[in-house]
Amino acid sequence: SGLTNDTAYTFTAKTVDTFGNQSEGVSVTVTPTAGILPDTTAPGDVSNLQAAAGNAEVVLTWTDPADSDFAKAVITWTPADGVTQPVEVVNGIQTATISGLTNDTLYTFTVKTVDTSGNISVGASVTATPIVPFVAVTNITGVPSAATARTPLTLTGTVDPVNATNQTITWSVTNAGTTEATISGNTLNTKYGGNITVTATILDGLAPGTPYTENFIIFVDALPIVLARIAGNMVPLSAGTFQMGDNSIYVATPAHNVTLSAFKINKYTVTVWEFNTVMRGNGNNNENYPSNAVSWYEAIAFCNKLSIAAGLQPVYSVDGISDWAGLAYSSIPMSSNADWDKATMTKSNNGYRLPTEAEWEYACRAGTTTQWYTGDAADAALDAAAWHTGTTSWGPPRAVGQLVPNDWDLYDMHGNVSEWCWDYEGNYAAGPQTDPTGPLTGSYRMNRGGDSQSSQANIRSAARTYNLMSGHTAYIGFRVVRN
Repeated sequence: SGLTNDTAYTFTAKTVDTFGNQSEGVSVTVTPTAGILPDTTAPGDVSNLQAAAGNAEVVLTWTDPADSDFAKAVITWTPADGVTQPVEVVNGIQTATISGLTNDTLYTFTVKTVDTSGNISVGASVTATPIVPFVAVTNITGVPSAATARTPLTLTGTVDPVNATNQTITWSVTNAGTTEATISGNTLNTKYGGNITVTATILDGLAPGTPYTENFIIFVDALPIVLARIAGNMVPLSAGTFQMGDNSIYVATPAHNVTLSAFKINKYTVTVWEFNTVMRGNGNNNENYPSNAVSWYEAIAFCNKLSIAAGLQPVYSVDGISDWAGLAYSSIPMSSNADWDKATMTKSNNGYRLPTEAEWEYACRAGTTTQWYTGDAADAALDAAAWHTGTTSWGPPRAVGQLVPNDWDLYDMHGNVSEWCWDYEGNYAAGPQTDPTGPLTGSYRMNRGGDSQSSQANIRSAARTYNLMSGHTAYIGFRVVRN
């Protein structure tokens, strides 16, 4: 070294042995020059290396080094699954998607740079774990909107979108209304009719830690149950002749013979649950409590609605009313109405109706001719069969069917609630009659049987009372009959 560039030098190499003898030597001439040394410097590493995990893939991004001879980035990773590695990315791209990876596995990615001379950087590393991306629930469809009381309903729903991360629905009742609804798992159980609100909840449905909830209104229809119950409690009575009235009761004279065609009568008075289900579409837990403070207008409307629901011919007609099925309870007059007062009856139709006075007394007596169907004495036998002031201490009506029925299996014909009949108020006609329906006109309608506020005398088989047809007098209810 230390020679002068661009100067020709002659170099001679001679050999020397152990005795100091030298050879002639061999010479070579060479001229030193500045020249170009080979590049052995590694390029800089990438900067801002980031990894975004996706479903079975990771997207890498970075900033290329500023080296003028930078050529490409080379990517390797561990564990070594997925696409074939290494992956090479030329200058300027600055991103790469590594696919085919295993979800929930931690990967280490190393990005090294290579220059045009083949020099390789130390490399920069980043870690990432591919995961299935979270997909939030947007809504639930296909939830049943109707149920039948006392019939278990399996609650189902379709989660949207179909690839939502979490799709398990948990059901709960948030407003049972009148239905006494409960849920066990995904089974809805109801007892009475009405609207209920159920809530569908999907844990982590909107985001991890944030549930998705949606409310649904389900109408519970108790009408099929009520229809079956009323129909099942109808007692057929054979045609017959009996003595109607009582000459010892001034409003029940004269006693006279009446011949009746066969008919069916319910063994119980209509209950609150039955009335509300037919008239309002909902019911409550007064399943066996007699409906009372019911107007005569409401009683005939109930009969027509019940008939239509059962597929029978409605019996009653009122001017201006053509759609009995759609008649709202609130549309029934609360005060006297001439059209409703003059309601007509097509008794030959097969639907439900109120009994005539004669039918009611025939059913009450059940073949007896005594003051009460228990006998002529106001004794313990009467108390066992009737709710009256002597057995209720001026209490309210009691649940139907608790006491002893008459011989035709009819309950509460004496006392508890007085019962509407078809007939207008009026005196009896003298002489025998066949299927009488009472006076043709009048301002009041008859009710029979007395109630829990009545004395023993006023619940006799022949005892009669009457009320305004629009009135909602306490302790007045009704029972239904059919031809």
